[in-house]
Amino acid sequence: MQSTIYSAEDEQELMARLWAPAIKDNPLAFVLFAFPWQQPGTPLEHFKGPRKWQREVLTEIANHIKQNQGKIDYDTLRHAVSSGRGIGKSALVSWITIWMLSTRIGSTTIISANSESQLRSVTWAEITKWLAMSLNSHWFEVSATRLMPAKWITELVERDLKKGTRYWGVEGRLWSAENPDAYAGVHNFDGVLVIFDEASGIDDSIWAVTAGFFTENTPNRFWMAFSNPRRNTGYFYETFNSKRGFWTTKVVDARTVEGTDKAVYQSIIDEYISSAEQKWGQYSGVVLLLPHGYEGQGPDHSSARIERYLQLCAQNNMTVAQPSTPASHFHLLRRQAYSQPKRPLIVFTPKAMLRLRGATSSVEDFTNGVFQPVLDDHSVDGQTRRILLHSGKIHYDLLAEREKRAANGVALVRMEQFYPFPELDLAQVLTAHQGAELVWVQDEPENQGAWPFIALELRRLGIDGRVVCRPAAASPAAGSSKRSAEEHAHIMDTAFAGL
Repeated sequence: MQSTIYSAEDEQELMARLWAPAIKDNPLAFVLFAFPWQQPGTPLEHFKGPRKWQREVLTEIANHIKQNQGKIDYDTLRHAVSSGRGIGKSALVSWITIWMLSTRIGSTTIISANSESQLRSVTWAEITKWLAMSLNSHWFEVSATRLMPAKWITELVERDLKKGTRYWGVEGRLWSAENPDAYAGVHNFDGVLVIFDEASGIDDSIWAVTAGFFTENTPNRFWMAFSNPRRNTGYFYETFNSKRGFWTTKVVDARTVEGTDKAVYQSIIDEYISSAEQKWGQYSGVVLLLPHGYEGQGPDHSSARIERYLQLCAQNNMTVAQPSTPASHFHLLRRQAYSQPKRPLIVFTPKAMLRLRGATSSVEDFTNGVFQPVLDDHSVDGQTRRILLHSGKIHYDLLAEREKRAANGVALVRMEQFYPFPELDLAQVLTAHQGAELVWVQDEPENQGAWPFIALELRRLGIDGRVVCRPAAASPAAGSSKRSAEEHAHIMDTAFAGL
């Protein structure tokens, strides 16, 4: 059981500081005060404080509190943050949680994530790590998915401040799309904070139930949603689109966040991963899984820069692949585990395909077979007139388009591996569809993606082919989801034109 660790006078001073408006109503001030930034011998010894984007979100909360002071009907702060990984999102979730718990006596905080594993192993683990570093960590007791005030502080608050503490705490709450009503039941006039971590993976029904938590116009009501934008549908996506009038939003480009060492990572790839064998005879079986997919989320959330990795490929120095089915991904990783000599594997992994009904594999697909660098299309009836050679998620778009148009004589051939270039496998496919026009189809602009590499390889082999894609561009993708959809429709029209 937790107990006071300071003298009565020091404890009283700590409470006075944390509950004074200067810190109570300013989460950034709380974070700078409560944690041991730059203190020798602590985990934060080499850190000055929150990053710029984190400070901006904390300041957004403080501004909301200030704007609502003196109001009769208080507004709820609804704030959504879309970002890449590795920028300190979990740390920010922890700070906001501990600030609410420490400064809003009697308040309730609910934290949910896209999965139980994410909630327990990532989000909750991060919260307890930061709580252990806070000045007032002894105020609270930690369990598997709860933070509760220690008995001594509840007794003090109830006796001296005449405040109820029955609902004071933090709960990591699981959810079920089959029974969303079980998620309901949060009504607290002392304050409510709800945080959705990896929010794009939380079912819309849970968002609808959570909206009911914020029907009262009482103070200290906050709804925060953080996520890597994996879907172009769903409630989180709509907070940046049709529901933008109800939400404040922020998009964080992970590549521009200070302290994330993106330049260092690129240097490691260029200097070591791609050429360690040729330079020093050092072998590595490292696997990089890089999210890649054009889903209308803008230039910062679409491309893993396939072209950059293919530009580094030579002398069989590594494998670069983009599998289109779960079984293909499995067999690729299995081959990597057993292959000798060891070489790096770069995998461009799906985003929307993770939830795409068509992108599935049977059990037999996993237990039988091997990784195939090229997947032929054996469904074509009669003479093949055109081969649409492609890779990744766009396969399912082309498949749906072929069915919609009833386009006969079109073979959808998937290239699962870019490098080493599978010329023998491709030659077999071209022989099977002899006389057919070869067209490479990709989502990326013409000067990006795999096409610059594919074009060189086709020319080296004396194979004629053309490309259907977005026009060459400086940016990886359009900043508008509507514009992106228009460009995608044009790709589909052009791929099947003249058939």
